[in-house]
Amino acid sequence: MRIHHFLRKSAYIAMLAAALLLTGCGTDVFTDAFADLVGDGSGSSAMEAPAIGQYVPSMEEVAILNYDIPYQDPGVLVDLRGYSSGAEKIAYIKARDILPETFALINDETGAVVYEGTVQPDHATDGASLLAGTADFSIVDTEGTYRIVCPVVGSSYSFVITPGRYRQLLLEEERAAIALCDDLVAEPDLVLDLLQAYELCPEVFSDGDGDGIADVLSAVMQWIVGVDYDAISDEMAAKYVIILSKFSYLYQGKDKSLATECLQKASSMYSQSAGTVQQSSASFRALTELYRASGAENYGEEILSDGSLLRGQSGFLDQEDYLFGTLTYMSTRQAVDRDLCNFLMTTLLARGEELGNRSRELMHPVLAKNDGPTELLPGAMQILCANRVLDGYEYNEMLENLLHYLRGRNLQSVSYDDGSNDAGHYLLLDAWMANLEMRGTL
Repeated sequence: MRIHHFLRKSAYIAMLAAALLLTGCGTDVFTDAFADLVGDGSGSSAMEAPAIGQYVPSMEEVAILNYDIPYQDPGVLVDLRGYSSGAEKIAYIKARDILPETFALINDETGAVVYEGTVQPDHATDGASLLAGTADFSIVDTEGTYRIVCPVVGSSYSFVITPGRYRQLLLEEERAAIALCDDLVAEPDLVLDLLQAYELCPEVFSDGDGDGIADVLSAVMQWIVGVDYDAISDEMAAKYVIILSKFSYLYQGKDKSLATECLQKASSMYSQSAGTVQQSSASFRALTELYRASGAENYGEEILSDGSLLRGQSGFLDQEDYLFGTLTYMSTRQAVDRDLCNFLMTTLLARGEELGNRSRELMHPVLAKNDGPTELLPGAMQILCANRVLDGYEYNEMLENLLHYLRGRNLQSVSYDDGSNDAGHYLLLDAWMANLEMRGTL
């Protein structure tokens, strides 16, 4: 394949040279034309250097030619959503035959080289079909738009460095979610993720009107009031029980009357849908939310009954409702069963340790073994919950590396964060990282 690309490019250059000679152009003109096509890395040429991963049309003045440079993945892998000033900033270099020894960080607007460094080889790829190395530019904190350039492998996509980057991303996601809630079109999963993110990191969310109530809580309140509860299917009832109970718990200090009304509605829905809610995978989470918000002993007893069933299911944390239900039960101020708490905590921390041991395998830029977001995002939720219990530096580092991987620091240089079905999970992760930024522990 590489030979084929070389022959095509050689043929193109020969044809271009011939065309220029026929029109009386000398060698200097040919050199200038070719420089315009490939660029000089300064960002100021008449024709910009071809953006890596994009098709580049042939030069208009040679009308006889219609040549496109074949699609190529970038050889420098970066987080396409950018990096936070003060945080670790690493790009990965991939090469087919020879790994470059140096890299340069280029200001994308001025073309100036702002930092030069050494590529550190990743020996895990020794003997593999692709080589890999790391480019660490953590020392650069100046806000701006940049790209990384390396000999042989070329340039990365452009990216930003800016203070409080995760906070900026969270604000974008928060505004989008609030708009959906205001229009009463937000999906229940997104609403629940919004409440879960607020519960974990309330200090990073906005209070635009200064009334002491976070904008996201006000938006969820409007969404809850606008729901047609008569139209909810039995299969979806558990989801609404969880939302109403969690909102009641989080809102009780703002408006006790409304919080009580939401809890009563949740309890009524749970009782009326006993045949489906209590047999669904969401029943455990619904019970933990109801018990935490109400303290009713019957919910506590049902949790113990469900908990005894979980002891025979080694993979129950792979189901998100069990995962977050576990976190809710361990964080409640109500009386809990110590044996069940120990079992849930031991299982959760064991899963975190397992993912920690596999993190390099899951997120290696060249040798990664994963199924993309379908595997990585559920794993991120498990790490997040384990980290809520331990608050460990290693888990925070794993979460940041996972976000970098999902947003472009992967073999294909693609960002899976497209704002679709997983929007709530990215909001959760960005809220956690924004909290770390605020605490200065990123």
